[in-house]
Amino acid sequence: MLTYSVDPSKATDAIQQKLSRVTLAIRDAINSANLELQAYIVNNKLHGDPLQERHLGRGLAGSIRMIPAVMDGTTVTGEVQGGGGLEFYGKYHEYGGTFDVPGGRRVALGSRLDRKKLMGNSARFGYDAVTHTQSRPYTITFPERSFMRSSAQENRDQMYGRLRAALMGVFTE
Repeated sequence: MLTYSVDPSKATDAIQQKLSRVTLAIRDAINSANLELQAYIVNNKLHGDPLQERHLGRGLAGSIRMIPAVMDGTTVTGEVQGGGGLEFYGKYHEYGGTFDVPGGRRVALGSRLDRKKLMGNSARFGYDAVTHTQSRPYTITFPERSFMRSSAQENRDQMYGRLRAALMGVFTE
């Protein structure tokens, strides 16, 4: 006859240790997958017209960033964000839609005067006319050009594969 005895407190401690290793492994896998997703979005989705790089800050592509995963108890949350700050127009490309633009005051400059036409020996340049007009309200329709959601969908299998590999690594220790 075989007799087994198990101390429940030792089993509970072992399960808790394993759970903390699982949570850390998932956090690391999410961070790694999100870095790859960030690179994929920038390199494969945000090139060419109409999502071209508009200025030295690299425009919309420069706003794409991975937010490190956060652990809250047994929940791990990671993010890739984009289109914030000066690149607010990212949401318009992502979701599309029709947007109202209010009217406002606009300034039109006349032709540029050259140095010879300026009075005296002034070294500055000026304009011959400055006109202030009122613009009318109008609407702009943007087609949907998803770059974030479509990238996440295209990379979903890779992301799940990373998570599976991380979990298998913990359970095969």
